[in-house]
Amino acid sequence: MEAPFCDFGTLLGKYVSLVALEDFDLWTFSGNLYGSPLARIGPNTLLTDSPEATRQIVAFRSPYVRAPLFDTLRITPDTTNIVAERDPKQHKRLKQMMSTGYTGNNLHHMEDVTDKHIKHWLLRIHESLQTEPRAASTFDIGRRIQYLTVDIITDLMLGNALGYLDSNRDVHDFLEDIKTGNMICQVFATLPELNRLFIAFTRLPYIGQLALPKAKDKRGLGRIIGIIRDTLGVQDHESARDVKSLLRPYSHQDFHKDEVESALIVTLVAGSDTTTTAIQSTLLAIISNASVYHTLQAENDAAIALDSVSRPVRNSEMLHLAYLTACMLEGFRKHPPVAQLRERVVPPQGNTILGYNVPGGTYVGFNAWGLQLNPLFGEDPEAFRPERWLTEDHE
Repeated sequence: MEAPFCDFGTLLGKYVSLVALEDFDLWTFSGNLYGSPLARIGPNTLLTDSPEATRQIVAFRSPYVRAPLFDTLRITPDTTNIVAERDPKQHKRLKQMMSTGYTGNNLHHMEDVTDKHIKHWLLRIHESLQTEPRAASTFDIGRRIQYLTVDIITDLMLGNALGYLDSNRDVHDFLEDIKTGNMICQVFATLPELNRLFIAFTRLPYIGQLALPKAKDKRGLGRIIGIIRDTLGVQDHESARDVKSLLRPYSHQDFHKDEVESALIVTLVAGSDTTTTAIQSTLLAIISNASVYHTLQAENDAAIALDSVSRPVRNSEMLHLAYLTACMLEGFRKHPPVAQLRERVVPPQGNTILGYNVPGGTYVGFNAWGLQLNPLFGEDPEAFRPERWLTEDHE
């Protein structure tokens, strides 16, 4: 049985959707065009927003492997990382390597570091808003959220923050580099042919040195790479045991420094952008909905009156704030921070997806935005309604 065909997914169609900057709308549209959760958006590419198909494809020990799209997520063409690695065995090894930094005492250290920077962030907000009566004041909280996440992650990674909150600016122009890099990555992910061409050009003499970030750069991602290398250089196996950072677990195991460096870079690049997007989107949704805002404020006021929360709220305390938890879950659902297709390759022998016989070698992408609008979330999936999570139905 053939999958429905959606004609805009050809190379020309991909280019048009890219120029129009409406990829997510087009991807959602493709799933609704034929009333099917599986749509053909290109000669060899399918798209699904089905929870069942998603579970089938990304299940533990699934025969599906990552598609060439993941090559666009490498920091440099010759350096892999946990986000970009396509080989299942190598990806498992990288995952095991990184997991050592997110277990045991490190988890408690993470919350302490996060709380420290949130307190400093709130202090900076109050300082910025202390203006003379009737004086006009503008405060870009979206930008300050970016500064907060970068300082938290760099402190966790390296033992020291880059100082975004104190300087109130994009230190080393890192965020500007990430913004540009994300746009390029989106182009390459939509048109993998361009990514292969770019990699070929970087193999030419001098081209790679001009086009790729370098540790000796004075700004951007290259400067961050230099800082990470400097930190790795001074934290030898003996001294690293005394440092509270994501480097500490690596000092007890036989990891190559290039692998640790790559893990830290992708943690900062991927972690800061997705975390910022999630916080910004959820906050905007809350303050744009008066009913949600007042309900959340009432829960917060009640908790403060009972002296049952700290400032900032600890994770253990948050678990007892049902509406706050529901707001965060609804924010993640309504505005997923990672929305690329993340395609997988159908195994050589082919497979059956939602009743369709799909030949081996076909790419299957995931429509994250469409997936979160599935009717299983209720009759109003396009609405921001935290109450949908306040139910005993855990399905």
